[in-house]
Amino acid sequence: MSRQIVVWDPNPFNPYGVEVTRVIADTHESVLRFGRRGQGITHDLVRSVGLLPPPAAGSRSIWVLAQYLAGLAAFVVYATVRRPLVVVCWMNSELERRIIRGLQLSGCRTLVVVHNPVKSRDDADDHPIIRSIRSGASGLLVHDASLRSGVGAYANVLVAAHPAYLAWSESTEGAMRLPRDSSSAALYLGSARADKGFDVLPTLAEDLARLNIRLQCAIGRLTSGENDLLRRSENIDVLAEPATHMSDVDVRRYMESSSVLVAPYRDVTASGTILMALTVGLPVAAFTSDVLLETLSTDSLADTGDTKMLADCAVRASEADRAAVAESARSHDIRATRSGRLLSARCSTRRFLMFPRPGARMSEVEVVNWNPRNQVVIPGISRKLRIGRRINNFGDLLGPVVVAWMSKQSARRVRSKRDRRLLSVGSIMHMARTGDCIWGTGVNGKITPDEYRFDALDVRAVRGPLSREFLEKRGIHTPPTYGDPGLLIPSVFPELVELTKNPSRDVVVVPNLNDLPRWFDTPSVLDPTEDLQTCLRTIASSRLVVGSSLHAVIVADALGVPARLIPSGSEAEFKYADYYLGTGRELSTAPTVKAAISRGGAPGLGWNDGPLREAFPHDLFGK
Repeated sequence: MSRQIVVWDPNPFNPYGVEVTRVIADTHESVLRFGRRGQGITHDLVRSVGLLPPPAAGSRSIWVLAQYLAGLAAFVVYATVRRPLVVVCWMNSELERRIIRGLQLSGCRTLVVVHNPVKSRDDADDHPIIRSIRSGASGLLVHDASLRSGVGAYANVLVAAHPAYLAWSESTEGAMRLPRDSSSAALYLGSARADKGFDVLPTLAEDLARLNIRLQCAIGRLTSGENDLLRRSENIDVLAEPATHMSDVDVRRYMESSSVLVAPYRDVTASGTILMALTVGLPVAAFTSDVLLETLSTDSLADTGDTKMLADCAVRASEADRAAVAESARSHDIRATRSGRLLSARCSTRRFLMFPRPGARMSEVEVVNWNPRNQVVIPGISRKLRIGRRINNFGDLLGPVVVAWMSKQSARRVRSKRDRRLLSVGSIMHMARTGDCIWGTGVNGKITPDEYRFDALDVRAVRGPLSREFLEKRGIHTPPTYGDPGLLIPSVFPELVELTKNPSRDVVVVPNLNDLPRWFDTPSVLDPTEDLQTCLRTIASSRLVVGSSLHAVIVADALGVPARLIPSGSEAEFKYADYYLGTGRELSTAPTVKAAISRGGAPGLGWNDGPLREAFPHDLFGK
């Protein structure tokens, strides 16, 4: 049975979420959209639940707020109980972001749409919670392959074409048309933002006037100053009332009354406004971008910032046949539907997950890693219960990530018929059971021998020679193939290598998880329970890494960042020595942070990753 998919669509002003639901529902029967009441955009394939209040143009009344909070609460309960894959189309408030992050931490799978992953428009750097959401997502969705680089620091980025607005078009087809003037009219539809070209509208209006084309501006929620700026131009008609938002019917009417849409947008990614216009047959003239080259003809594209050229493009574009323009949008939607089918297929399988829950399965292989819940003290109960959020120590999250990446190379192998468990990154040999497969795992020196309860293991590689000696003494054959799989991080996230070329910080101090309370006040300290991408990027962008976190040192070694280990006050020396010996070096430490900085990095790797890669158990994952 396929996994249920829920589309979270709280945006009251853009029917994008309906179109995404339509595309996924084309081949995936169990799709449900949660959105606003009263939007009126429907489609035969789309099942919607109106949990949130209808659009209220920024109203802050207690009644609207109460409906909004009640809708959010109902969504959380549904997602918590049903455990669907949640496709996050928008996050319109800090509260929504915290809810999505909370669902992720509770184990809920999420596919997060990243609309504008370009530096000038992406605000993830200013919102740590957005970075955490992207890191914790099962996948990120962008609408063009050229946009991958904008989210290159994250794993499992999916590409699917932006859908056309067919459901919106069909739902607004009966909109009353405004009378068309005998002269041509160009429509600007957007918001009062610089990246949308609002600042060039007066100049564009002058250039259009010379060509006998009026500029109609449909912008909701204008301030009085913005409204006055537009009305000072003799060639601009302001269509929308400044204090209101535009309904879907309004947008359709404005398009019907225009001969061309002008889009002086900067850093355009996949513009919904442009696709809405094309869907109803309205030609478009825009500033050029790599993404738009696939959607619009070069005759319709002007150099960014050149309003005179854009006006000339508007004249040429307005001569296009509307039926042909609409047909081009439908052809585009066919591509979106095809990529949506692929997306649906991947959403329906467990192999879709790049960041599985602890103990999650990949193609019937359970990838074991250490990530327990925090202990919580409940009054009246004598023992602590592990019912809090998961610890998420970044080093212990690397195993499933690296395994998922390696398993993608297994498609043509013959898979073992038995379900198996695989242990990889970490000092978790004591978590192994008889028959488990071991690839790069290490022994934890703090664990007593009687806590190892296996009789036989399928060992492909271990972290170092000390772990090999431990297993051999228990009668388990262990090949002399060494290395922590975390050393393969540069292959999994090649963009991290680029960060090492221009370090942005001098030193980062990364303590072992159990040493963290004693190091909180240390300058430049990095909490190892920060989200995975934050930890990896911080290490990659540093000139020197010091601390007692073994995996901070491993990641630094893999990326070629100098690193110096400081003895842990909580961990046995065994695992550190095991790792260093496994990479051709003797253990070398500094007693304090100050001494570590003074000494600089330890000798680099004397190790080749080829044997570890060759030892990966492809037979567990192949088909």
